[in-house]
This record gives sequence, structure tokens and C-alpha cells, in this order.
Amino acid sequence: MALAALDMGLWVGLRFVRDGDGMRDWGREKRRDGTGGRKKRGSGQWFAACGTNSHTLSLYTLNEATAKNHPPPPPIQPTKKTNPRTAGQSEILAVGSDQFLILSRDSDFGHGLDGSLSNYRQIDVFDISDATSLNGRTYDSRGSSITTAPDSGILKSDIKPALYCPFLDINDAAQLAKFGLHNGGAQDAALLNEKWESLAIVPVDGKIGDDDWWFVITISDNDFITQNGTFNFGKNTFKDASGYDLDSQALVYKIKLPEHSRPFVRGQD
Repeated sequence: MALAALDMGLWVGLRFVRDGDGMRDWGREKRRDGTGGRKKRGSGQWFAACGTNSHTLSLYTLNEATAKNHPPPPPIQPTKKTNPRTAGQSEILAVGSDQFLILSRDSDFGHGLDGSLSNYRQIDVFDISDATSLNGRTYDSRGSSITTAPDSGILKSDIKPALYCPFLDINDAAQLAKFGLHNGGAQDAALLNEKWESLAIVPVDGKIGDDDWWFVITISDNDFITQNGTFNFGKNTFKDASGYDLDSQALVYKIKLPEHSRPFVRGQD
């Protein structure tokens, strides 16, 4: 799969289509307001995902003026039987100047939900070193386009997408079984939670060595699904209506990055 790349600061709510056929989804950056609710950020960028074939995907931004003239297509939900092909991203983490880890997953499958079998949860990697930048007037301005025709879903020949590769499969049954965990099946404490929403990496040796081995960590909190919750400094109690009591979960993988990778500055000891 390939992915056209752009300034990472604009990538909010990115979704990709594994075997899409045209525009698939878009989103807008949101943030919490003073009351805890969500409000739209005035300077936020719009984006749309556009698949050209079963292995290709591109991402581009639209400014506010352009977005008003191009209403978004309805979002595609992975849980719908009619079109279960979109996996939302939960996290993107830089591991170098041109390479990124991306946590992509489906929704509504896991501990405490009606469906327990997830179809897609992966930590993948993409590389933008050879990708065309879509930032600027050429592709991101009123009247501009990245496709050969408005509804073609085909990238212009001068646009080169980034490289997207599958990497770590969170749902790997054999690996989960080694630790007594499972994807799908019984609703018990060993069933994976639904919402995996974080990525972090730390060096295995804790030093600046040449081994380039790293731990990749992803975490799923319990999403407030508990039968023994408290709030207001413990003055009030809370029980989730589902009747479930979920644990927060963490998975740790040991990987090797390209030689001398330095995702962040490390000390000497």
C-alpha cells in the first residue's frame, strides 16, 4: 500500500482504505473547549483520502475556502457489513526524518462490546522520503486538484505517493496466545480491549549504542468502563451501565530499526 504524504502537523483523524475505489473519508481537527466539549478549530485543515486501486492511497489537504465548495462524502464505518474497509488511525509516531509508525485499527470490537473479533489492528510504517509534497498552491488552493479529473480517483502522474508497509499485527493469535491473551471469543479479562490509542518507543539498552533495538509500546485504557469508579475527589461513585469491568492494557514489542536510528536525543548513560 502507498500513501501520499504531507506536513505531519495537518494529519488529524487520518483514515486509509485498504482496497478503496475513490474518495473515502475526511475529518476536521477538533479540540476540547473550556467545558470539556469539543469545538472546531478555526485554523484547522480539511483532508480527504483517495484510493486509486487496491494498493494505493493518497492524502491531501483542502483549505477552508476549497472545502466549502467540495462537501465531504459520508464517512465509511468499518463495522458496517456493506463496506467494512476503512481503518482509522489512532496515533502517528516519527522514528526518523522520513519514517513513521502508524497505529491503525477498526472499531467496536473488543472487551465489553457486542463484537469481540477485531479484523484489523496493526502498527504499520510509512516512508515519505520519495513522496511528493502536496503543500502549496500547486495542489492546495482553490481550483487545484491532485487527480486527473474531479471524480476519477486517479492521481496525477507527477505525484508520487509514499511507501506504506504492514509491520506489527496486534491481532496475531499465535503471539497473543503466548501471553494468555486473545482476539475474539469469550468476553473475559484476557480479551483485547477495543481502543488502542498510543505509541511510544524506548531503546532496549537505554544507551546510545549501535544495536538499534527498541521497545514499541502501545496502551489501551479502560475507557471508564468500571464497576468501581469514583469522581469528584472520591466523593461520588460510578458504575458503567454495561456491567463490564475493564482493565487498562499494554502491549510491548521488541523491534530493530534501521542502523543508527535516532528518534529522539538520548543521554550517554
